[in-house]
Amino acid sequence: MNPENPQPTETPPAVTATPPAPLSPASATNSQPVTGDLSATPPTTKPPVSKKKRLIIGLAALLVLLIGGGAAAYMGIVLPNQPERLWPKALQNTVKGYDGLVAYSQKNQNVKGATMEGSYKVTTSGVVADGTINLKAYDKDADLKFDVGASGQRINVEALLHTPDNATSPDIYVKATGLGGLGKLLGAGDAELGSTFSSLDGQWYVIDHTLLDQAQQTLTQDKSAGSPAGLNMSMADVQKIEQSVGQANRQYLFTDTSDKAVFTVTTNVGKEKLDDRSVYHYKVGYNKDHLKAYVTALQSSLKQTKLSPYFTDDQLKQTQSDIDKLDGKGTADVWVDMGTKLVRKVRFTDHSQTDTYTDISLNYNGGSSYPFVIAFHNGGETKNDTTANLTLDTKANTFTADLKSTSGNNSGTVHLVIKPSNEKVPFTKPANAKSLADLLSGFLGGGLGGVSPTSSGGFDNSLLNLN
Repeated sequence: MNPENPQPTETPPAVTATPPAPLSPASATNSQPVTGDLSATPPTTKPPVSKKKRLIIGLAALLVLLIGGGAAAYMGIVLPNQPERLWPKALQNTVKGYDGLVAYSQKNQNVKGATMEGSYKVTTSGVVADGTINLKAYDKDADLKFDVGASGQRINVEALLHTPDNATSPDIYVKATGLGGLGKLLGAGDAELGSTFSSLDGQWYVIDHTLLDQAQQTLTQDKSAGSPAGLNMSMADVQKIEQSVGQANRQYLFTDTSDKAVFTVTTNVGKEKLDDRSVYHYKVGYNKDHLKAYVTALQSSLKQTKLSPYFTDDQLKQTQSDIDKLDGKGTADVWVDMGTKLVRKVRFTDHSQTDTYTDISLNYNGGSSYPFVIAFHNGGETKNDTTANLTLDTKANTFTADLKSTSGNNSGTVHLVIKPSNEKVPFTKPANAKSLADLLSGFLGGGLGGVSPTSSGGFDNSLLNLN
């Protein structure tokens, strides 16, 4: 103990040599003669590292770890969140997201049917109507049930769709029950009308597929209609369309390359909060030449799909002419989520009326649920809002649609849940089903101007030209 420094003096530990273990008889017998310099100095043990030195080494290692982690965090988080890096990152992630949805649809390419369940409610002029919807579909058959309730009355409707062999359109069988009560309600002032509704109650009516084929052919031949024939598409056809759209989008929409990008950032507005999420707000303009190139590429891709009739060369010329008339000064507001690095919302505003706009949003926060939102807001004299919340859950394999519209005292809501299904829908042809001509004659007192079923089982052209 040092009186001037009353700290205990550390005494080095004594080193004691350990004698060699005695040889056993066996080892002594089998031992080899020892050679070499027996006077060589025995190996020594390294002195222990002091506590102070260990602390310095530990602090140095921790410092390296923090510096390395900080650099990684800066490169991985800070830099992408800077405006000039966040925008291209969001476009890249959007491409990946689109490709992921296409891959998801490919997983369901062998599904031939679907189920749908839902409900709706409409309020208008003080009258409330509501009901439920149930649909089962598989291949060429479908069974649809829905009901409508209003003013204390409820009508139940069932529709069966069956496409015969070698036909392109289905036969549609329809039956309504509950019309007796409606007939009494309406017949309070018109006994004949009430009796007509009552006679329809529970009766099956059929719309023959030949009538639908004929209507489709008429639309195809009528050039002024401007609408091609209806499309019968398989899941493979839908996937080809998705891939074609994705290819054009990847080249022109979801890129920031200067030679192709349709959208260009005009203003970095700054950081904001949106739906309790940290986002970055941009003002985005467009390049007219690149927009025309995008439309051309999209048309070229879609002409190789079942949508080809909708994308003719004449329509392309008209679209490009419309683009030429744009002043190129329009902008949209875009918010990018700083957490997911995805485009959160895009807003297109009517610059002549700034309180009128359209929002397209992807409110994705992680996981298997992808909520898309399309909202229309009109803030003019006639204020109205329409919102469609469309949610795809890739884990539950469901698609949910929630639609809502309000305008003054009028409102309406629809809720639908759709699931892919391979469950067959049995079809039994309803007995004693009456024709569409019979249904119309019930309302028109039998005077349909000579409309009657043809000998071939179809209907003549006068059905399509009722006056």
